[in-house]
Amino acid sequence: MEDPDVIVIGGGLAGLTAALRLQEQGLHTIVLESSDSPGGRIRTDHVDGFLLDRGFQVLLSAYPAVTDTFDSQSLDLQPFFNGASIWNGRRWGILADPFSHPSSIAATLTCPVGNIRDKILIARLRLWCRSRSIESIMNYTDMTTAEFLRKFGFSNNFIDQFFRPFMGGVFLDPSLSVSCRFFLYLYRFFGSGRTCLPAAGMQAIPHSLVSRLKKGTVRCGEKVVRIDEKEGVVTTASGNSFRPAK
Repeated sequence: MEDPDVIVIGGGLAGLTAALRLQEQGLHTIVLESSDSPGGRIRTDHVDGFLLDRGFQVLLSAYPAVTDTFDSQSLDLQPFFNGASIWNGRRWGILADPFSHPSSIAATLTCPVGNIRDKILIARLRLWCRSRSIESIMNYTDMTTAEFLRKFGFSNNFIDQFFRPFMGGVFLDPSLSVSCRFFLYLYRFFGSGRTCLPAAGMQAIPHSLVSRLKKGTVRCGEKVVRIDEKEGVVTTASGNSFRPAK
């Protein structure tokens, strides 16, 4: 039986980050991960020379965790164009962030989705979010995202053709019933940085975290099947037992 200081169950981004922080405090930590590779829901498959990320996965460079925890240089982040291509049923249009891509202002203004007021409000919403702290956003009067967008002044047409497919994909909720606080929190980061992917795929993120942990910290293929709260013993399907040092 191994007696580490701390046992972390699950080798997703949260578990790996927790292990990294504990290691920085000088604690002997092990991470028990049931699958064959760390990363949790973040996985990149290599198929016929292509990198296929599972699920809707992107990295916002403005996230505090990106600058505080990740080694962005080693990830070789590749940014997307800050904007969207939108089909209105008749033709395509470009809706771009005018602050990141000033040369696309004309294309944005003539985009067949929404009206001029909607496009002005997009810029105003970006500035509104960036001018507020995360704490003030989390304390903002709560309502659904759809209610907030209507209150802010966006037309129903623009909400349906831009925000529902865009944020509905992020939330997995095209009704936009998610709290506006969460929407504003995310939108603040969309407007403050770039939307990126690591050159080697999203799984490069957990691999980067693992590379900073001591060898043997992450134990893959160790599915936890029993936790004895009285004795503090963690048992895995492979028959191994671990107990945090008291």
